Amino acid sequence: MTKFQGLHKNIKIRLITDFSMEFVLMAILPFMAVYFSSHLGAGTAGLLLAFTMAAGIGIGLWTGHLSDVIGRKRIIVTAQGLQVLSLGVMAVASSPVFESVWLTFAAFLIANACFNAADPPSEAMIIDYSSEAERPRQGQVPLTIWKRYAAVMKDRRFLFFLIGTVCIASLEFQLDKYVAVRLDEQFHMMLGGFELTGVRMFSLIMFINTLGVVFFTLPVSARVSSLNYKKVLAVGLGIYTLAFGFFGFSTSFLVLILAAAAFTLGEIIYIPVRQTILAGIVHDDSRGSYMAMESMMYNTALLLSSFMLTASAVIPAAGMSTLFILLGAVGFISYRLCLPFKKSGKAYAS
Repeated sequence: MTKFQGLHKNIKIRLITDFSMEFVLMAILPFMAVYFSSHLGAGTAGLLLAFTMAAGIGIGLWTGHLSDVIGRKRIIVTAQGLQVLSLGVMAVASSPVFESVWLTFAAFLIANACFNAADPPSEAMIIDYSSEAERPRQGQVPLTIWKRYAAVMKDRRFLFFLIGTVCIASLEFQLDKYVAVRLDEQFHMMLGGFELTGVRMFSLIMFINTLGVVFFTLPVSARVSSLNYKKVLAVGLGIYTLAFGFFGFSTSFLVLILAAAAFTLGEIIYIPVRQTILAGIVHDDSRGSYMAMESMMYNTALLLSSFMLTASAVIPAAGMSTLFILLGAVGFISYRLCLPFKKSGKAYAS
């Protein structure tokens, strides 16, 4: 059994486990900028969201290193417990019964920080239980935080992986930024007497993605797990990138529905392969630190996607679609360059 096949079972479990929390965050995050802007103004809202992202990067780096020292479970359980509590506070503080924008922001800040805190050790735990190598020795005295991250950044193959992550994640984050804004401004149609606005079309796209992940992740992953993972990666990212190319300019209902289905299928196909590649290049004694750096790239992608939304004011839709395709191409090339492969394409080179 190849390493790709061996990791699939644990990766599929991770995808299903994370989906519920990711669904909650996707239901909240796209609307936080709107909420803060309506209460405090766009300038203040932008500063608050930037501070939230910066705090998330810092906490992720810290807990990634800490999980290599004290273990993964303690950090994950604590972070997710606090996250649930903070989401509850957000619901109360933004309700008609009791509304406090600053309490909402404080709870949002904690929820986002907890998400970033739990992600690196959670990713590292998957590799812990999937690796064929001996587990890291307990009681090992680690290097300082900054020395460890400096060593991680010297890993050329991992740097290629980080570049790929930024590019592909930037595409994903365009859904609730550029794509949602463009549909709100440009899409409107009547469907059997029902008014379908841009916001409703965006919600329909997310609904299709949700159903696809829930019902097709396991069967699709099972079918592709025995295939050459390099070809699977190419097909998955190709479909994924092409879908975003259509998202960038189309206002056709049918095209958007097909793009939503393609985006979901590409996501289901490529993510397990991506996780397998990641598992093959991290060092056993610094898994948490590697995962912290990988998690930080998502925050970098968030910043990049925000700049792309700003740039869309002067770049036409066709130009944005071209940019999306270029990001997907660079992401794929980076993933392929992040490590050498054996000629058979069946295993990693040592």
